[in-house]
Amino acid sequence: MNTNTSINTGITRKVGIRRLMRSGLALVVGLTTLVVSAPPARAATLSFDPPAYSATGIEPTDVVAVDADRDGHLDLVVENTQSDNVSVLRGDGSGSFGPPVNIPTVGKATRLKAKDLDADGRVDLVMAIREPAAYRRVAIMRGNALGSFDAPTFVSAGPRPHVVAVEDLNGDGDLDLVTGHCCGLVHDANNFVSVMLAGPGLTFASPVNY
Repeated sequence: MNTNTSINTGITRKVGIRRLMRSGLALVVGLTTLVVSAPPARAATLSFDPPAYSATGIEPTDVVAVDADRDGHLDLVVENTQSDNVSVLRGDGSGSFGPPVNIPTVGKATRLKAKDLDADGRVDLVMAIREPAAYRRVAIMRGNALGSFDAPTFVSAGPRPHVVAVEDLNGDGDLDLVTGHCCGLVHDANNFVSVMLAGPGLTFASPVNY
């Protein structure tokens, strides 16, 4: 029988739930607790340091860990919905991070992915922009030689993108985009996903809805 241990992380805003299965461990991150379920033999040796806090923008709703500046250390890129920007925090390799460098996103992003879209060896950012209505698209911020990200370019992505996935859907070697939609005036009107297949030169076809 598994032993459940609750550890108060001090987080007061829900930023999502993740489930990770590794070597018999199940980790669930929720509103204010980190719940760890492990076999009894390992539960006694599993522990975590106290939380360390880093400043971000307003209402951080998604985060990815990537080596943005290619120095061999993971950095944090945080999507901040209410301040319309992303924060880049440089990692030093010891688990600590520098102060945030904020880059405007032009609109309120709700989900963030990090992929090398143009195969230049640098990580690019892909975000679903839900508000305002004029920017309801996917935003792409290309990684640059300075270890930062360029201003966003936009891809038409359906009526109200809320989540985004980046995968090679048709096996041609190029990464395609998928958006799921949410929260219109009539909920049933947005119960579908949109697929945008990649074309040449970091372009994408018009969305096809499913």
